Amino acid sequence: MTTNYIREDIFENVVKKKYQKHGYFVMRSAGSRSEVDLIAIREKGYSEYISNPFVLFVQCKKDFNISSVEFYKLKKVSDEYYCIPVLCGKIKSTILNMHIKFMTYKDYRDVLKSRRKSLSRKRKSRKSIKGAK
Repeated sequence: MTTNYIREDIFENVVKKKYQKHGYFVMRSAGSRSEVDLIAIREKGYSEYISNPFVLFVQCKKDFNISSVEFYKLKKVSDEYYCIPVLCGKIKSTILNMHIKFMTYKDYRDVLKSRRKSLSRKRKSRKSIKGAK
C-alpha cells in the first residue's frame, strides 16, 4: 500500500536527482514538514556572466496543489535568506519548475492554468499525429 508520504518521498527524490544532474548540490529535509523540501546550491550561475553561487529553496508538490499560506511562507523564508523560491510539481507526467520570486498567488494560479492547457494541447496534437500514421 502506497501512502501519501511514500509518494511525496519518491517525488522529492526524483526532483533531487533532476537538480543533481544539472550540477546542483542538493540537500533534502525529509519529513520536516517545513516550507522547504530541497535546498539546491549551484556554484556558478546559468552562464559565465553570473559567477556568484546561488541557492534555490524548492517546495515539491506533486500536483502543484499549494495553499496561499504555504505559497507566501515559501516566499518569506526565501527572502529572509536571499534565496530563489521554486515550486516544483508534475502535470501529466511532466515535471515543471516555477520560479515564484516575483509572483503573487493569483499570478501563480494563472500561470499554472495556462501551462496545464498548453500541455494538454501538446498531448492532443501528438495523438493526432500518431493516429494519422
